[in-house]
Amino acid sequence: MYLTSMSLTVRLTSFMFLKFPASAASPRSSENITLSPGTPGAGEWNEAIQKGRLRHALLDSPPTGIEMSSFAAYSDLANNGWKSTLLLDQSWELESDVFDAIAKHFQIQQSKITKVDSLHAGTGAAYRGWHSASPYVIFSMDNHSPRARMSGKKIPDLEHWSDVTFLVHQQCLAEQNDVAGMTKLSLIVSGKINNRADNDIINIVIREMGIQSTEVSQTLAFPGEPVESESPSFFALLGTANGGGIARFLSDHKSSLGWKCIKDITIVFDPKPCLGIDLKTKKRPTAYWLLFQIDDHPNSPAKQSD
Repeated sequence: MYLTSMSLTVRLTSFMFLKFPASAASPRSSENITLSPGTPGAGEWNEAIQKGRLRHALLDSPPTGIEMSSFAAYSDLANNGWKSTLLLDQSWELESDVFDAIAKHFQIQQSKITKVDSLHAGTGAAYRGWHSASPYVIFSMDNHSPRARMSGKKIPDLEHWSDVTFLVHQQCLAEQNDVAGMTKLSLIVSGKINNRADNDIINIVIREMGIQSTEVSQTLAFPGEPVESESPSFFALLGTANGGGIARFLSDHKSSLGWKCIKDITIVFDPKPCLGIDLKTKKRPTAYWLLFQIDDHPNSPAKQSD
């Protein structure tokens, strides 16, 4: 998780400087794979691919072809029990070395980044993120939805990360007098993923890339490894909770964000594991980051006018 002419140049060229090892194997089709203990079964893998294909189809649809989200005003947050705290230009808070590396690599300006905590007192839900306006990047981390935290309580109509994040991002740019920046988003980062189901899918993708478990810490260290676009692994990542939230964010708010696509997904290994203990493995979960490169859709007016 983006205006001067210099920041616009950074937005357009930043991924050109992201070097990936040339030896990385391309993902292979994975319909009948042998699963090791602790990974999801073939059913979960195929279900993730199917979900990802559906979400990709929504991204491919022109803005007039799908129903948009009904949430468009910042006041919708408070009206649905959310309280968002926006802190601009705070002391740089390093969540990990990976966070720092991404910020430095993409030349994110501290004075243009807003830290946001969105809390829902009624359910205990919380979404945390950083919104950069130079370049245009969203960092998402440590998210707990109302549905996951409800404990029998009423789920608010405004519950999805995609809608909360859209309203917050819109407000962050409005407070910096940069409403035009809404159409210039170039990267969304999902950091320190602490979701067993998502991590299971990521581990299968890593294996399908030909990366052995003993090689993960070195091969996937920042800048990480890209997943082949529109491969089974690419769709499987879109079928996870983290990937699906980002796809929904882009597809449900095309009228404000523009017609966007996910150009590629990069997996990055974090040497610092997630906090907490996995009740199943009795260990701290491995932390992965997913970097979603955002671009204008090839058929969008923005691309046609280039």
